[in-house]
Amino acid sequence: MKRIGIAMFSDKIASVFNSADRFQILEIIDNSVNLVENYSIPVDINIIQKVKILKRLKINKLVCGAISRCNSILIEENGITVEAWICGEFEEIIRKIQSERLYENKMPGCEGVRCQRRRRRGRKNK
Repeated sequence: MKRIGIAMFSDKIASVFNSADRFQILEIIDNSVNLVENYSIPVDINIIQKVKILKRLKINKLVCGAISRCNSILIEENGITVEAWICGEFEEIIRKIQSERLYENKMPGCEGVRCQRRRRRGRKNK
């Protein structure tokens, strides 16, 4: 069984992980995706508290929008895979997870870590 936490704001993936107001929790059993919980989180809690929540919810994988490299590393160091730079509405994301095509919902212009590196290089040149 795999448990996926999707960082949400309204009916879409939160464009920035820090602005998520809830986690939609999915369980995947034998290629069947089921919504099992809608867990509200205070927006003003810190990353350590969010990681504790993810661990308590037994999340194996976090799907989110933009996330800082430091936050991503901290989450992954706690045994949770991070699938970042994803955008879209919840129902669409469920379909992409079922068809194993979540990569099609990467934020425009982003290719994961390469997107972060490109921005940092751009700042150095200014």
